[in-house]
Amino acid sequence: MSEKNPEFEISVVMPIYNVQQYLQESIESVVNQTLGFEDNIQLILVNDGSTDGSEKVCLQYQKKFPDNIQYVYQKNSGVSAARNLGLKFAKGRYINFLDSDDKWTIDALENAIAFLRKHTEIPFVACKMHFFDGKEGYHYLSRGEKFKEDRVIDIEEEYKFLQLHVASVIFDREFIGEECFDIQLKYGEDALFLNTILLQYGKYGVLTKPEYLYRKRTGESSVIQGAMTKKEYYLTTVERFVCGLAKQTMSDGRLRSRYVQNLICYEIRNYAKLEASSYLDEQSYHIYMEYMMYLIKLVDDELLFRTKDMSLHKKIAFVEMKYGCEIKKQLQMYNGNLVWNNQAIFSLETKQYLKITKNNLVGNQRIMELEIPGVFVDLMDIRMVDMFGTKYMIHWENVPKTEVSFFEKVIATTKKAVIELEEDLSENVYFLGKTRDKSVCYIDPEIVNGIAGEKKGFFLKMGGNTDCKDNLL
Repeated sequence: MSEKNPEFEISVVMPIYNVQQYLQESIESVVNQTLGFEDNIQLILVNDGSTDGSEKVCLQYQKKFPDNIQYVYQKNSGVSAARNLGLKFAKGRYINFLDSDDKWTIDALENAIAFLRKHTEIPFVACKMHFFDGKEGYHYLSRGEKFKEDRVIDIEEEYKFLQLHVASVIFDREFIGEECFDIQLKYGEDALFLNTILLQYGKYGVLTKPEYLYRKRTGESSVIQGAMTKKEYYLTTVERFVCGLAKQTMSDGRLRSRYVQNLICYEIRNYAKLEASSYLDEQSYHIYMEYMMYLIKLVDDELLFRTKDMSLHKKIAFVEMKYGCEIKKQLQMYNGNLVWNNQAIFSLETKQYLKITKNNLVGNQRIMELEIPGVFVDLMDIRMVDMFGTKYMIHWENVPKTEVSFFEKVIATTKKAVIELEEDLSENVYFLGKTRDKSVCYIDPEIVNGIAGEKKGFFLKMGGNTDCKDNLL
């Protein structure tokens, strides 16, 4: 088959392994596409040695649509081998790898192909992933600004917008070339395949409306949760997927792709939460940590500190791991920013960092319990001041079960203080924090009728009531 004269508009390759109860629903989502199944779509069902009734379902649909459905059986060899085999039978101009328990919204393929026809310079277009069945909502990588409109993303200009899921994209077949899935990988094989192609061209498309419906099975742990107990997840996946992508974009000993640096941060952030030592012997754990060190050293400090949805403690731990030294004593406060090595790494003016967890009236005493991440307790002398200027010393203690771990090492804990006030004073208090550079921060708890407002916490305000600054020792 010449790619210039395809027999179908699109070939959908579906690897199948013991999914009898979901398979019909998945196939129907392809058969009912507005693109027109019988005229435009080839469906390739690759049975990867299923032992349930999946084969029967496949044969029923092949009999119903003999000109459109190709059924292929292989001895159980894994999803990568199944996708590679299916790709050999593909006769479409465009390609999709649909997982056999997931679905497409009815107009997804039509919209995707229309977009790719307009943007012939990109290898694929991605759709939002929407969970269904045992979980609702959008996948983490489908939230935010990434899908704000139908558009083309330049991965170096908008390096934060990772694409790691192969099933939710539609490829232009010509861009795949001879690329295939790594059969040595059990986890991350789809992200490696997709990003190896993406890094060659630097751009991909996104669509706002059509969705990939990603099944989260009720009562079952995810593939990733199961993977976390496997040795290959910590060794083979890191080596061949994450390190492999990094090596593709190395130049003069440096990793210049900010997109790949961000991908490394995303992956390491997940690995840092896990207890690898529970699943690896001493030698394997040593190799695993060598991989982590190698990857962390490839990432610019700026991107480490900008890693999305990661606590400040872990960002600091990343940098300490990178340089092999403690930087906490080098942190400074300047104009409401936490600064290290001339970089502002955290803004106290915009980030919530103090919250009330208890606020009870006992007799005529208001008992307030405050919590704050430990790093700020270390950086500031925080006092409470009432309406008469009376200062209250705050004694902080660790909050049980709030430890923050980073590669199985406790790096921080939340601090707690319990304060007792006369009821008539409890609505007229504020907090002052004096930092190492002698600047003063004003923290307004915004308590109304003795109750904290709708916000879960408080926001630091620089300056505030300047007349009260003298109250801070």
